[in-house]
Amino acid sequence: MQARKKHDYAQKTCLYFYIIKHILSHLMFFNPLLTQWLLSAGGG
Repeated sequence: MQARKKHDYAQKTCLYFYIIKHILSHLMFFNPLLTQWLLSAGGG
């Protein structure tokens, strides 16, 4: 039972990661300035 739960959690995490990556790639494609700002803000 515990292993099944762990597997579901891993799948959900993977899905969220994929969605976030997908959104980020679209943001980078459509708005390079926003990406540069995010990178400079994240880099300090």
